[in-house]
Amino acid sequence: MYRLFAVVINLLLINAELYRIPLYSMYMDQELSTGIETNTRQLRIFNNDLRRVRLFDFTDIQYYGYISIGTPPQKFKVLFDTGSQRLWVPSIHCDVKNSDCYSASNRYNGAMSSTYYPTNIPFHIQYMFQNVSGYLSIDVVNIAGLNIKYQLFGEAVNELGGIYSMVFDGILGMGNYPVQSANLKISAFNNMIMQGLISRPVFSFYLNRHFPTRNELILGGSDPTCYNGEFTYVNVTNKYWQIPMDKVQINDYVFCENGCQVIIDTGSTGIIGPSSDIAIIYKYIQKLLTNNFEKEGKVNCNYVSYLPDINFVLGGKTFTLTGADYTFEREIFNMTACYTTFTKHFLPDNSIWILGTVFISRYYTEFDMGNNRMGFASANKYISYS
Repeated sequence: MYRLFAVVINLLLINAELYRIPLYSMYMDQELSTGIETNTRQLRIFNNDLRRVRLFDFTDIQYYGYISIGTPPQKFKVLFDTGSQRLWVPSIHCDVKNSDCYSASNRYNGAMSSTYYPTNIPFHIQYMFQNVSGYLSIDVVNIAGLNIKYQLFGEAVNELGGIYSMVFDGILGMGNYPVQSANLKISAFNNMIMQGLISRPVFSFYLNRHFPTRNELILGGSDPTCYNGEFTYVNVTNKYWQIPMDKVQINDYVFCENGCQVIIDTGSTGIIGPSSDIAIIYKYIQKLLTNNFEKEGKVNCNYVSYLPDINFVLGGKTFTLTGADYTFEREIFNMTACYTTFTKHFLPDNSIWILGTVFISRYYTEFDMGNNRMGFASANKYISYS
């Protein structure tokens, strides 16, 4: 559900500018602050040197990144969310009696910015597990070294609903399709396009659980060194990066047999499906692993390799996730526990599936707004450093 992008970096690629935002796991960021060993290395891509701080982490399924707002810049950690369009961050005017506001590490202060414009227009957003409300403001937003002028964003004041129990400050929506300006919902990425800041209306995500220092959001295209083979493209059917899916299969069990819809969501970590289908998957795994699997998705770490593959057929091509792909480890009370990432549905349309970062970690994903499509290719898991 939550991931992390960080410090602004360079451009790349031949004949097209690609702006790279390295993505770091929330656990990696904690390791950095506690002094766990780091090594700074250079990664050479297309004759451009990119400097990284390499951290070691084995549970990175949640990511966030850094942007700045205002003049001079005020830095924020945000979740880059393909399932929404709004940008919001906590406001200096949020109620500190609210524990979420009190714990927010960064709060926007318009009085400190020479490019701030107030609108006094209220906003309210309903997410899956929380509500966010406040008022809209306008300022310069910097992403990957690109200054987006006159960007509308929300200053969250109340009803934060637990969002700050996570490590990021706010959310930057990257849902596609420009929305009419009368609705005051033009996304930061759409403004990048309209202001000519990127050469192509394309962005892509590379999430690497083997080399987490390479986690990136790339603006303006895709990096061929991050994937193998060719993209399989599927046309988008909904503005929140929803596409048709041919079927889902685990051994002899077939779901979505006559086709259904799936959302590729960087704001989710796991695999979300119809309640009845997820219940069948749990029962099947329970039967397969007996006492080594619990109903809430906990699995004996020694039996992860026994978990069945799950196949998603998109554009006529099968994309497979192994048990290792859709599980994660956590250390709780000095004991290691493993969990699957299957989750029952929460949307009104119970037939829609959602594939989160566990899928993107295995398959490099391109979001092509210009051609109204999404592309998937096998992620290059091992990228050498020089």
